[in-house]
This record gives sequence, structure tokens and C-alpha cells, in this order.
Amino acid sequence: KNFSINHQTKLSFFVPSLLTEGRFSISLVATLLQLHNDFIRSVLDVIKKSSLSRHKNIVLDIPSTHVHTVHSNHIVDYDFDRDILPLLFRFCNCSLKYGEGTNITYDFERIEACLIELLVQGKHLVDLEGTLSVSFTKQLISSDNFSRLRETKQVPLHHSVVSQIKDKLKATGSLAIAIRTLENAISFLASTGPRPEQSIHDFLRSTLKIAQTDPLVIAISDRNVQVQHVLHLWRELDYEQAVDVVQSNQDAFETTSDEYKQSINNEIKDSLKDPFSQMVNKREFAMEIREIILLKLSDLSALSAIRDQEALNPKIPLRDYLSSVLDESELIEWQLIPEGDENIVELGQIVTFWNLLVEKTEKRNDDDDF
Repeated sequence: KNFSINHQTKLSFFVPSLLTEGRFSISLVATLLQLHNDFIRSVLDVIKKSSLSRHKNIVLDIPSTHVHTVHSNHIVDYDFDRDILPLLFRFCNCSLKYGEGTNITYDFERIEACLIELLVQGKHLVDLEGTLSVSFTKQLISSDNFSRLRETKQVPLHHSVVSQIKDKLKATGSLAIAIRTLENAISFLASTGPRPEQSIHDFLRSTLKIAQTDPLVIAISDRNVQVQHVLHLWRELDYEQAVDVVQSNQDAFETTSDEYKQSINNEIKDSLKDPFSQMVNKREFAMEIREIILLKLSDLSALSAIRDQEALNPKIPLRDYLSSVLDESELIEWQLIPEGDENIVELGQIVTFWNLLVEKTEKRNDDDDF
């Protein structure tokens, strides 16, 4: 919906929030910060390829600042009349010859050098990794989009290729940005109808006109990643980011209602130790549950329409719920969840259950305690 911001616009549009109109302010800030990073990287690329040898040291001097500590001095900021126009006058050569009129030339090399010093030197790249400030993009992911994509061929990407992509993105602190690009691609593919064998790199560059400097475009540029791999790649990258968020003691499901985040007592935790130890595909099971939470329990508009249905009652056993949504899945881990009258894990505890599962899946030692 298009609208104009004026003095009658609700204040909630300017108060950051993942559950209200405040998503617009988060989206705007995240987009501008990414635009800033793209601009800096583009200028650095020009410096590397240009003859401005005395400015090449700038390439090595660009630090990275976390989004939580970024200052206005770190961001590209200029005014045309104040900063750019004086440069044009300064490096403008005008010659007036009788009978020939006025000839105006510009020293573009010196203008370029001054612009580099003005716009890049002293600026920082903004690290958006490890923060939920971009998690508003989950609004792009819906069960409808996934269902439409699954109507076409979708196959897993080889684990070595996934690992290479993840390592490259994490090394540059660009995992969250890449996920946002991928989610935009999924949203677009779901509405247009994909060609499974099409290169996702070509789709991003040619169809969506994503910049060559985009982290995802760079990470997959030399790998055979096709449209038929897009959902599997999203699951892998999204799970990797979610684990980082959890290990930073943050909430990986900010848009999920609290009624699905109820705690699990110690007695039930103890009853889960043996089932968790018996699960062969814990990581795949954790990714499956995360997708269920995001697509079926975090869509606010969908939940508001079906909240009264017994199928999503937080009090129903989690095992029963998973059996209904994983009936066509090859995963059998859900069958190991305790059943009976005692130590029942409820649907309302699914987020806590996922956190415990991730803790056992990604544990760094042999300690069996949660």
C-alpha cells in the first residue's frame, strides 16, 4: 500500500518494532545501511582498478563497525551544494577565445581523488551480522511462497557447496544480508514460476538486478547453485544465523507469539535427554522445526484468522502436532518425543523445545545437561 508521511502519520511508524508498523523504520534503516556498505565497496573496487595509486591505502584502512555502535561520522554523508559543487568550480578550466566562444573542461581525475577522500576516507563498513535488526525480512517468507516453490523441482544442494558458501558469508560478516537477498528471490520466484535449472546467480543479476557487490551474489558466483536449490540453501543459511542468535542469548523467534514460547520444567527436560541422544538427524530435525515455527506459527495475519482452531491450540501435545505436519517427511525424530500422560511437551513449548534441541545439536562438549 502506498502512502505519504505527513504530520498526521501515526508515531508507531517511527518506533522500531517487528510486530507493528515499526517494521517500516527498521526496514528503512537496514536498507540505508546496506546501501552505504554497497557504495563503500563499489568505491573501493574503483580504487583497486584505477590509477589513483596514492589512494590505494584507503582499501586497507576501512574498518568494520557493528550496527549497535555505529556513529554518524562512520556513514557516508554529503550535501551537493556544500561538498560537490565547490569541487566542480575548483577543478574547472574555462577558456574564452575570440570567435570560438567559451571552452569548459574539468580535471576529472583530481575531482575523483577529492571525492574519494571526502566520501570514503574515515568511513566504516557497518556489520549487520549477529543482530535481529534485519529479521523483519521474515515477513517476505510465507507458507504460500514455500508451497508454490515446492510445486516445482526442489533438491538439496551438496553439503560441501553449502559449507563453502556459509564460510564465505560468515568470514565477511554478511550472512544476514545474504539471507535477505535470498528471501527476496524466493518471494519473487513464488509469484513468477521458476525454471529449476536456472542459475540463481544469473537470476539475481539479470532478473532482480541485484548488485554484483551483494554478498550472496559474490558467495555463489563461482558455484553451480540453481533455482532448484534455493529452499535448501535458505534453510541452511537461516538455521546458521538462528544458531548464532541463540548462542548470543537472543531470541531467534521475535515475531512468534509468546504463547508458543512457554518454558519446560526440569522433569520434562530430563525425559528429553534419551530421545535427543537417539536422534540421528538432530540438525535436520531442528531446521524442520524452525521452518514450521516461522511459516505456521509466526505469520501474524494467518494466525489471527485461525487462532481459535484446535489444530494450533498451545495445549495440544507437540508430538501430535508434528505428526500432522511431518506426515510426508522422511524424518522420524518426532516419534522419539515422549508421549503419554506424564512429561508431555506441548505445542506451546515448541520454541523452548527447539532451543534445547539446538543446544544438544550444536554443543561444544560432552556434557549431557541442558
